[in-house]
Order: sequence, then structure tokens, then C-alpha cells
Amino acid sequence: MRNPEIEAVFKECADLCDTKNDDYASKEDFYANFRLVEEIGLPMWVGVLIRFLDKYSRLRGFVNRYIKTGKMGVRHESIEDTFKDGINYLAIGLVCYRNWKLTAGCKITKGGGGGGGGGTDNNDQDKESIFGSASHYQ
Repeated sequence: MRNPEIEAVFKECADLCDTKNDDYASKEDFYANFRLVEEIGLPMWVGVLIRFLDKYSRLRGFVNRYIKTGKMGVRHESIEDTFKDGINYLAIGLVCYRNWKLTAGCKITKGGGGGGGGGTDNNDQDKESIFGSASHYQ
């Protein structure tokens, strides 16, 4: 059974996505503004993830402000706006990621994926990271 409150949130998010698409892209190319990241050699889904991380950072700011002051407000965006934008970025990112997997030849490898014996699409473990060696993160 579906939760009607969750369904209402998804509808709000879809409506907001349509409105923002009119501002940032076009009916002919929904992904026009997201595609710009490809100009610097990154897949579109990575650019969408970066935009989601901006929303995550803003949510952290709301929480930190609430812990310190008991208030969450900022002038230009409400916490509800931030949640809805985050939901939309994750949905857009998922679509972009799925399309990237289909068109970029991303293969599913055996093993990985949480130890359940299932596959993973993390097929670039042997490639150099664009951020340098992973050893400095450990």
C-alpha cells in the first residue's frame, strides 16, 4: 500500500522539476544545463551528483543552524525547497546514470556490491582516479 503523503511529495517534486526545467533548460532538451559538465570530461550523472551535494550541504547548514540557534531559516531557500531539490537531483541523477551505463559500455562485474555475491557496476577500480591516488584518503 502506498503512502499518500509520500505520493503527494513526489507530485510536488515533479511539478517543481517541470517549473525549474522551464527556467534552466528547454522542452527539447531537458538535460541541457546538466550536460555542461561533459565539457570538462565528466559524465552528466557526476555533475548532477555535485549539484545534489550542494543541497546536502545546505541541509547540513540548516541542521547546524538549528542546533546552535534553534532557528533554521535562511533568506533565499526554505528547508522544504532544499529537500524537494535534493529529491529531484537524485531522480535526475539516477536517470542520467542509467543512460550512461547503457551508452558508455559500463559493464557489470562479479562480486562486490555489499558482499552478497551480486554484481556491481563499479568497473573502474583499476583506473586512476581523476582525484589522484586513493591511498591518501585512507
